[in-house]
Amino acid sequence: MFYSILPNAAVRADGSVVTSQACHLFSVVPSGIDHTFVSRILNLAASARSTHRNFGDNQAVAEDGGQETTYLPTTAVEDSIVELLWNVTVRGDAWGLTRWPQWRSRKDRGPERDGPERGLRLAMRVLELSEYTAAARSSLSFHDDGATFLTTALMLSAADEYSGGELQFRRGLRGVGCTDEVVMDPEVCCSGVARPRFGEAVVWRGWERHGVTPLRSGVRRVLVAEWWPDLPSDGEGGAAMPTGALARPVET
Repeated sequence: MFYSILPNAAVRADGSVVTSQACHLFSVVPSGIDHTFVSRILNLAASARSTHRNFGDNQAVAEDGGQETTYLPTTAVEDSIVELLWNVTVRGDAWGLTRWPQWRSRKDRGPERDGPERGLRLAMRVLELSEYTAAARSSLSFHDDGATFLTTALMLSAADEYSGGELQFRRGLRGVGCTDEVVMDPEVCCSGVARPRFGEAVVWRGWERHGVTPLRSGVRRVLVAEWWPDLPSDGEGGAAMPTGALARPVET
């Protein structure tokens, strides 16, 4: 089942609407995974490196929060998992980043390369399992994903396994910051909240600011993939950091 992607919202097959307001901060799409898929991811994570991370606007004053992150080496991940994540990313890409690769480094672009090159695709820079627990009041304050072009977050937990942990988005309009004081003013700020169900993926552009509210109960697990231009490997299963300025598509 697919969602219809509209300019201002994503519409579920049952008619309910997952809005991200007029600026379309995110899309929500189904993936079709089952609990066998979740078991495969947890088995991969069992032998991978994990660390506690806390970042975002308020990390310096936070007494708790953050998330437990397990990095899954992309070289060890089955092709079928990568393809599933790529396919849901393409379906959720309402901005055309998977279809119009304008992300080549400026030095590589010439007159003959200024148009679409439809044979290309973004590379998975990192794949990580993010775990939020109520015991740690796991959360993340607002941040962006740096040089990432698209981020895909696939929900691995059912709605009855946790409470809280809402994925929030904000974007300031006309150069004005989107703060708590003005977040409800549509002239200054557009915002949205994603509440994906089990097996649904949230897709957003890496420069959209987002955060996760504190978990109140249970455990929330999310599989997160970040998609970058096709860069050389960093030797640890991900893509190397870019050495030059990258030409991002113009925001709309």
